[in-house]
Amino acid sequence: MASISHRKSVWPCLTRTAIALTILNGTTFRAMAESLPDIRPALIGSGSNALINLIDTEGLVKKGQGDAILLFACRVDPDGKAWYYEVYRYSDGGKMLKDEVKVRIYRARFIPAVYNHHNTFAWLHGTVMFHVENGKPHLRIFANQQTDELIKEADFIDPQSIYISNHYYDPVKYPSGSWASEDRPAVVDLSMTFDASGKMEDIHVLKETPPGKNFGATAVKYAKTLTFLPAFRNGKAVASKITIPFVFHPAGWRWKP
Repeated sequence: MASISHRKSVWPCLTRTAIALTILNGTTFRAMAESLPDIRPALIGSGSNALINLIDTEGLVKKGQGDAILLFACRVDPDGKAWYYEVYRYSDGGKMLKDEVKVRIYRARFIPAVYNHHNTFAWLHGTVMFHVENGKPHLRIFANQQTDELIKEADFIDPQSIYISNHYYDPVKYPSGSWASEDRPAVVDLSMTFDASGKMEDIHVLKETPPGKNFGATAVKYAKTLTFLPAFRNGKAVASKITIPFVFHPAGWRWKP
């Protein structure tokens, strides 16, 4: 009976301890979430496992890679891993750089985007610029694809589409019979204007390849259903007007903002 009495007396203590730990853990989790900013775009990062530090610049020089530039996009997950990446529109003679980025991007760790104090999924559009001077490589990676910003090497980040929980995203449908070649995706260049909160104020098609196949209208319709973080300049949210590509693949669409 003594042992039963002892167990009965200890159980409420254990229960109270469990409740206390649950409360403390909840407080800790809230504190961790609240320590994050309200919003933040996905970033390239600068650690040892950042994309810029994984690219083998010396190896590229030895292989004969000269000056080159390429555009890429990837979905950065809440843990910083990159998925559904795409490397496209690279300069003449930039294939070796393209292949190197494609190999390294899966190993890279990015700084994830933040929305409402929580890490979230985001599409990051970036530019890789490779320059060789006196036999020495110089590599720059930017989180935007705007020509005027790249020329200035400005601290500017394109608006990024993000995932919002409990929001239904209607899958974009590839226009039936519009394109047949696996190695020739359709591309729509969109002009998009955002205010400093990320609200889209205007969107229209600048160019679609191939033309007249309903790719432009499909891209615009889908883009209007998305949620965006605003552009950032020098670490602050700003209004922006950008040009961004929407890429269709015959084997399945991929949204590239």
